[in-house]
Amino acid sequence: MNQYKFDCGCEVEIVDEQIKEMDGLPGLHIDYENLRLDCPKVWEFIGTGQTKGIFQLETNLGQAWARRILPESVSEMAALGALLRPGVLRAIVDGKSMTQHYADRKSGKEEVEAFHEALEPILRETYQILVFQEQILSIAKDIAGFTLQQGEVLRKSVGKKLPELMTKVKGEFLEGCKQTGKVNEKEASEIFEWIEASQRYSFNASHSVSYSLLGYWSAWVKVHFPFHFYTSWLYYAKDKLEPQAEVKQLISDAKNFDISVLPPSLIHLREGDFGRFSLHKEKIRFGIKDIKRIGTVSSDKLFERVNELEEKTGKSLKQFGWYELLLLLLSKLSLTVVNGVVQVGALDYLDIPRSKMLFEYDIFRKLTSRERNYIIEKCKADGNLLMGLLDLINNFKMGKKRIETLFELAKSLREPPSSLVDSTYKISSWEEDLLGVAVTHCRLDACNPDQLDLINCTCSEFTTSILTNVFIAGEIIEVKEYRTKTGSNMAFLTLEDGSGQLKCIAFSEIWEKNRHKLYPGNTILVCGEASKRDKDTLIIQEAKNI
Repeated sequence: MNQYKFDCGCEVEIVDEQIKEMDGLPGLHIDYENLRLDCPKVWEFIGTGQTKGIFQLETNLGQAWARRILPESVSEMAALGALLRPGVLRAIVDGKSMTQHYADRKSGKEEVEAFHEALEPILRETYQILVFQEQILSIAKDIAGFTLQQGEVLRKSVGKKLPELMTKVKGEFLEGCKQTGKVNEKEASEIFEWIEASQRYSFNASHSVSYSLLGYWSAWVKVHFPFHFYTSWLYYAKDKLEPQAEVKQLISDAKNFDISVLPPSLIHLREGDFGRFSLHKEKIRFGIKDIKRIGTVSSDKLFERVNELEEKTGKSLKQFGWYELLLLLLSKLSLTVVNGVVQVGALDYLDIPRSKMLFEYDIFRKLTSRERNYIIEKCKADGNLLMGLLDLINNFKMGKKRIETLFELAKSLREPPSSLVDSTYKISSWEEDLLGVAVTHCRLDACNPDQLDLINCTCSEFTTSILTNVFIAGEIIEVKEYRTKTGSNMAFLTLEDGSGQLKCIAFSEIWEKNRHKLYPGNTILVCGEASKRDKDTLIIQEAKNI
């Protein structure tokens, strides 16, 4: 049992934080029911809109409205969750959505006015906006004297739009208001019409509170135990509709906490659940099973071969050099597995270029099975493939033509036909393809330095920048095109550099002019300014390929 105390005042006991729980994930065993719900750090964090992985708030919409509404309690977060539903966002009153009315009233930009003084105490918590279905029941009870059963009939009749039942309930509502005398007949009729209109968007409060608790708890873990949070979310990204896109977003988001995610490594196979994302000593690492095109069967075979090799030789994997691994391990695996393992950097601990390892593996594969077995039998820890080939040529029986072929292979080892140095672009491309994200290098590392000299801001610096015009370079991660009310098109984009992600907007004129550059996967330099409506969003004014 470990007791944690944080400077925000939170205290929590962790039963077991070792990586030996279900699925190999770090088990925190937090008593969520007894967590304090007023942690200032958690509410401040939610207000930043960096809510990737936070229940109900992880979408672009959720992140944007979290920044605008700035919830400070579970009840306000419950209202935020309800206000994010399509019906609320489409319910326009006085030129604004009910969601915007709520945000403006909470921030003091709009005066809070009660629809009727009799409704003021019922709607006080939601700034006189009818958000929850339970508020309808309270209104019916307080001003029309409805019983709970009558209130439920009212809720159902309005919600399901049953004309006959609605007429009956409206009559009972108006008569009830007459009996209580709290509102006159005209006001009662207006209130009933207001209730009818609200059914397009009002939501169940108990559900909203439950959802907001889940959101708060996940935010609490993200703030206090970020390494555990990201490891778990990355692990379960495999269950998403687009796993690699999810992984990319999470890794970019993790940079906001100065958390880097490392590529897979053969010598860390036994961390976590032997193949998936794992956390060890504040280091999150991809697993072998997280490599695209390497499934459970292939990865299990790899683990089996590693165990066999270590048991047979009495050495741990980290004690083998490249030549030994090539002959004794990689030769027993499929081409897909070897290419994947090498290209993502799982053998980088050997300090040999990935291109060189792939080149030598390809040479070795060109040998016959008998030739490969001969070299394997003669394997020496201090040897190399060129020595092995020359030994094969000198001591293995073969025809003249085959000897000539092997001499050509040996020559290519001495004088490779192309550079075996790993370029930044090559590494980032391999990792993008197989992991869904470049973790060793950023795509910008491969760009023209002269063009990068124009950069005066990064994605993470943008929100605090005082520059009028900013120049930011990055890779476009996501593009969503929208048709405006005037019939023209605009786009919302997500830009990523080595520091994090940034939301961008290309309005119609800029979008039509630059749409051939603004596509996912392209690396660009953009110039723009902060949105007056949302200072965390960049309005693109120019875009240039780099």
